[in-house]
Amino acid sequence: MLRVSPRDLVCIESAEKQYYALVLTRIVLFGGQVSFVFHQKPLLDEDSRLIQSANQLPGFYACVDYIWAKREDRIQRLSNKNSIENFKPPGFKSHWGIGKDIFGWAIYSSDGEFMQRITKLNDTQKSFPYRARIDDTILAKRVDMQWTSDRSPFKPYEYV
Repeated sequence: MLRVSPRDLVCIESAEKQYYALVLTRIVLFGGQVSFVFHQKPLLDEDSRLIQSANQLPGFYACVDYIWAKREDRIQRLSNKNSIENFKPPGFKSHWGIGKDIFGWAIYSSDGEFMQRITKLNDTQKSFPYRARIDDTILAKRVDMQWTSDRSPFKPYEYV
């Protein structure tokens, strides 16, 4: 089983498609690793290293649990030791409420430290990734719909 490490560029196969992610951290949230997930195949040099940064590529940040892709042998490492300096997430957001009714938000730093509770997100905070773990099947669905962090995880075609 492949051991996924920070700075790895990985390719996940699902439903005969390929999905790409750059792993940014070790396991941090219930088995998930903070990753930048690309909407399309990124440009690589001859050593399969990234030659673009996050602001040049469409995609989103997510805390991805790669366990099922590993167990089913659907993940491969394209390259390791990629530069991740330009891929640091701006921060994280999580909501609290009952079911899908959101009453407020918790804001976390890019290192995962709690910062504040608020009732309404500003424009910058709307783009923060959600502080929640997803698996590779949810990753694939979000890439297929060109999902971004300013959309609701419950109603993916609605914006927060």
